[in-house]
Amino acid sequence: MEKNDFPIPHNEKERLEALSSYNILDTFSEKEFDDIVHLASYIYKTPIALVSFIDKDRQWYKARIGMEVPEMPRQDTFCQHVIMQDECVVVPDATKHPIFKDNANVQGEFGVRFYAGVPLKTDDGFNIGTICVVDTVVREIDEDQRKALSTLAHHVMNQLEIRKRNINLREEVARMAKKELESVNRELESYKTALDETSGILIFDKEGIITFVNETTCDYSGYTKDELIGTHIKETNTGYNKESIYTSLWNTVSAGYVWKNEIESITKDGKPYWMEVVVVPFLDKSGHPFKYVEIANDITERKAVENELIKAKEVAEKAIFVKDSFMANMSHEIRTPMNAIIGFTDLLARTDLSDKQREFVTNVQTAGDNLLLIINDILDLSKIESGKLVIEHSKFNLKSALKHVYDLLKVKAEQSGLEFNLFLDANMPETVVGDKGRINQILMNLAGNAIKFTEEGDVTISVKKIDETEAGCKLRFSIKDTGIGIEKDKLEAIFDRFTQAEESTTRRFGGTGLGLNIVKQLVELMDGEIGVNSKPGRGSEFYFILDFEKAGVDEEIKEQEAEKKPSDSLGKLSVLLCEDNFLNQHLAKNIVKGFGFDIDIANNGQEGLDMLEKKKYDLILMDLQMPVKDGYQTTTYIRSELKSSIPIIAITAHSLIGEQQKCFDLGMDAYVSKPFKQEELLDKIREVIVK
Repeated sequence: MEKNDFPIPHNEKERLEALSSYNILDTFSEKEFDDIVHLASYIYKTPIALVSFIDKDRQWYKARIGMEVPEMPRQDTFCQHVIMQDECVVVPDATKHPIFKDNANVQGEFGVRFYAGVPLKTDDGFNIGTICVVDTVVREIDEDQRKALSTLAHHVMNQLEIRKRNINLREEVARMAKKELESVNRELESYKTALDETSGILIFDKEGIITFVNETTCDYSGYTKDELIGTHIKETNTGYNKESIYTSLWNTVSAGYVWKNEIESITKDGKPYWMEVVVVPFLDKSGHPFKYVEIANDITERKAVENELIKAKEVAEKAIFVKDSFMANMSHEIRTPMNAIIGFTDLLARTDLSDKQREFVTNVQTAGDNLLLIINDILDLSKIESGKLVIEHSKFNLKSALKHVYDLLKVKAEQSGLEFNLFLDANMPETVVGDKGRINQILMNLAGNAIKFTEEGDVTISVKKIDETEAGCKLRFSIKDTGIGIEKDKLEAIFDRFTQAEESTTRRFGGTGLGLNIVKQLVELMDGEIGVNSKPGRGSEFYFILDFEKAGVDEEIKEQEAEKKPSDSLGKLSVLLCEDNFLNQHLAKNIVKGFGFDIDIANNGQEGLDMLEKKKYDLILMDLQMPVKDGYQTTTYIRSELKSSIPIIAITAHSLIGEQQKCFDLGMDAYVSKPFKQEELLDKIREVIVK
């Protein structure tokens, strides 16, 4: 009787039969099992993790990390003992374990110290393998980690069961396909006459020699039957003379499978045509193909249409690329001066000003913020066209926001000699939940239009509560004027893009015709409704109705400046600014010096690199679009050539989707979009310096 050097389970015969039923041994790697060992290695921080199966004389690894060999003699393994157990086996220090201390993997080059393994148990109770983690250092695991390893073992068995069912399913499908093919063989003759009327039929033997063609095939190809029969399919211009097509066909049909494809052929007189081809193998009693039937239909016209569509798609993609390039340049060109306008206004606001001057500066700041909001929507054309404008839901003081709009537009109304009024319902809530910026944008647009199109009389903003519940309220906003009015037949199109009531309106008052379209989209995105009433020569009323959540009785919102974090905690940083625009250089210099930092300025990326080699800096503020070397090239050089990890903050006028991620991918540490606020820049500096 054969003597084994390893423990044998009492049900070894049945265990091996159960293992064999899974057809798992000596198979290729599979992602599902590889993912499990990667997860195990990650959870337990071990260099080695294995999913293995114990055969009669060996341990074979289905998935492995940290193990080069695909299998190991059963008697040399730890897992031979694990399959004798029903629970997790943990060996903190193999050199002190009575069973494993003399093991070759402990004393040899592997130097195993720590081992933890769980048996892989079938539903019938047979331990067919293990999942284990191994390390070369002594260590312990807690109860939760033991349970986690058992959970991974369950996942391995689940994958085995799924795999087993899939194999059985494929075998069943193959049997059904074979049966269906036999049925096709029996009925093919009865279908032949019908097929001859619409399709080309070609039969060739297992050597590829054509034995039959019908008249339709001859009509398609221009060849006679005598010219085709007896010829190898590769020697005709039927598309099989292309090696890739022929190889694909022959590999498929010789294995007994149906082959489908679209192939380009050439007629006898040299004209190209396209065929949709199905090749069906005929099987003998032993299941081997002995001849093949090709059924072909002319799809030349369809392919011509497809080619036209492909060309149209290429033209459209090129147009989109041109549009995106244009939008990127427009974004840069508009945001760059906006950065200077908003930035210097912010600096001015921080100086000693009279009350009247501060009022004017505040109005400029608000107007700049509103203009930037509109610019963001217009420049991000893809966002407008797809309707993906983001609506915020935050608490704000509605009455204060309305008063702010009124104060901002009052100066313009007075300059035009108009009476400008704001009437608020006494019962409307003070504080609501909604998008303050978007509501502000809507009112600025509608009230600004009312003032622009009114030469005498008055403009009135009014807000009335029309419904209320415990959770919220419905408000109707109205902007009335005594201006030029709109003809009745123009009212339906007034909210369309690039539309104004009359061409003369554009010549007389200016405007792009985008404003009302943006307003309509914003109102609808907030689940509101918008409308207009108007009479030519007597004025117009634009109104919109919105539902608001109440902010709560005890949650009064106070309009105040955000608490500013001191910059002195960062010390006296040395900053390098790479920026080609003079105004933005001057602005950044004043802001950075205001933080208490030193700053040097480079007019382009190459100057920045030269300065970086001569002086040590704590931080780089990097514009993206510069001459000589742009921000992308400069950052790439700093990271790859200089091997420097100096913090880099991208400061860019680009606003396209994906720009921020592109900066991070190149190695930049933070991203600030122009125009920016001082607090925003300081927060980013603090973030990258502390990190």
